[in-house]
Amino acid sequence: MIAVAGATKWAADRIGPAAYLILAVLVVGGIYLYRKQPQERKEAIRNFAVESGKFLMEQANQAMATVNRAEEQLGACLVPGPEKQTPMAAVLRHLALADSSMSAQQLCDVLDDAVRPTVGDLRAFLHSNKPDLVREARRGSFELGIRIA
Repeated sequence: MIAVAGATKWAADRIGPAAYLILAVLVVGGIYLYRKQPQERKEAIRNFAVESGKFLMEQANQAMATVNRAEEQLGACLVPGPEKQTPMAAVLRHLALADSSMSAQQLCDVLDDAVRPTVGDLRAFLHSNKPDLVREARRGSFELGIRIA
């Protein structure tokens, strides 16, 4: 149904109002031809329509499930914007966007006053999360994540 509506809109944009007339002729012609068929063929057409509808609904449900999973993953990966950040979220955001590794002092210098931790607290946080969350690129300078190979 959605495909028919989309095709009709596309045809109307390309051809103009004549597309609606063509669609009406096709629908009426299809109904007329269906009624002229023998009972066995009508049953076969009905079965085909039912199976096609089931298949399309299953595909639509799978697509919706995939979209929902992708939206959930995207939501889980979002970093809060500057107005709702905790101090450590702000630190991780700056590390994620940095072109090179940064020291605790450099991070404190670029953070806003509202979310700026002390250099000592930040250094302790970075060192305590070294193997899993951050890596020390060189002594006292950190990057977000770990290096693979």
